[in-house]
Amino acid sequence: MPIITFIEQDCGAITVYWSNDSNAASIELDRGATSRSFSLIPRDFKKPFPWWFYDNNNGVGLNPNATYSYTVTNWNSAGRSGYSSANGSPISCQMPWSGSLIRSTFDTFESKADSYELLFSQGTFIDHYSHRPGTLQEKQWQHVNRLNVPEGGTIPDNAVSLIQSGSRNFIAVALVTPREISDKNYLISYVFDSSSGWEEPTNLSTENGPIRGTTGAPAIIQSEEGTFILLVPRGSFIDHYIHDAGSIKEGVWKFVTALTSPQGEDEMQSAVAFTQIASGGFEVIAHVVPQTSPQQQKDTSPADDHKDYLISYTYKSSDPLSSSPKAVPLTVSGKTISGITGSPSLIQNAKNGFELLVPRGPFIDHYTHPKGSIEDGLWSYSATLRPPKNEVEPVVTAVSVVESPIHSLEVVARITPKEGDGKDELISYELPRWQGPFGIHVDDDPTIVDTNEVKQSK
Repeated sequence: MPIITFIEQDCGAITVYWSNDSNAASIELDRGATSRSFSLIPRDFKKPFPWWFYDNNNGVGLNPNATYSYTVTNWNSAGRSGYSSANGSPISCQMPWSGSLIRSTFDTFESKADSYELLFSQGTFIDHYSHRPGTLQEKQWQHVNRLNVPEGGTIPDNAVSLIQSGSRNFIAVALVTPREISDKNYLISYVFDSSSGWEEPTNLSTENGPIRGTTGAPAIIQSEEGTFILLVPRGSFIDHYIHDAGSIKEGVWKFVTALTSPQGEDEMQSAVAFTQIASGGFEVIAHVVPQTSPQQQKDTSPADDHKDYLISYTYKSSDPLSSSPKAVPLTVSGKTISGITGSPSLIQNAKNGFELLVPRGPFIDHYTHPKGSIEDGLWSYSATLRPPKNEVEPVVTAVSVVESPIHSLEVVARITPKEGDGKDELISYELPRWQGPFGIHVDDDPTIVDTNEVKQSK
């Protein structure tokens, strides 16, 4: 009788190891229940078989939410069989990250697991789009719903962060700018109940009242431990909040700490992206903009080093109180990244490396980092994503990247006409070999995001 000795699991794949019976003349490996399995390795009396099998569903990847049963059967020369079976479920390496584009991990009444979900803020409302599993250049997006902004307020272009919680609900956090200049910006949240849809927005509050005075796009994730974590730019600081309740509609947010920019009040942190990593800690990327007076701007020459740049903060563990992260400038080959025009996007990929997408005018620069911590400065330039071939080059104001089940990178970017004419649009790109840009086409309401004129760059 064969014996399954070990099952090794990684992101979307399982390797089954076994030992064969000494009298085995042929071997068969099945995946699934014994009564209705299908053969992965057919019986063969002529050649030996390896004593292991790497199952990645022919390159598509296995569903991390499913359990797979493997049965190894040995047949002797008389046609008699003996078998051994074991179960395995692949490990999901989709670590939580912040952004307006996510890959769903559960079925809802409006979408399927592994579908892409996107929120597109348009001033007084936010549109929710969904795309079937696969690649973004295939098929069209569906317009799922429209979320209204509280009366008298607007949402800036890049100020929405979307996640799917462990309870299978979509949760979005957005920055609202009031109509009255004297009023302070504030934060709201939307919750998508998996059985009823999007609910009306509610204000985010601490025990001292609503969270106000926000100066940049917020970012939210839910950690692997279930805690909600919110980062809120506030001038030269990024305020860190946590929420331990099962729903952010219950209870209040707790202030943890403030992440300070290197030059203090002389700089403003205008956007933030972060992700939990496989080791349990968190990596944060922030866009820092020096604050200069009109006279300083006049006296500054192009050679002067008064430029915006990126910084990183690293939490060594999932406990935010265990360390006080310090700002570390992000450099590539000893040089800073400047000329940033929108919100960057950061994820940890299935191989535990990091992918960083940075908007820079009409372009998006792609940087990578190997395993470890991003504070060690081992970033390298990978590629530049070029804009659509239109007469007027747009400005990229926000970008979101996710990893697909087959480990390609899918990117959605928000572009604004450089001369201020026309509406903002969405475009997408895809790795490997960075294909795109592709237009975002919506099947049931093409007037909302009309990118039919977007052409693919050669």
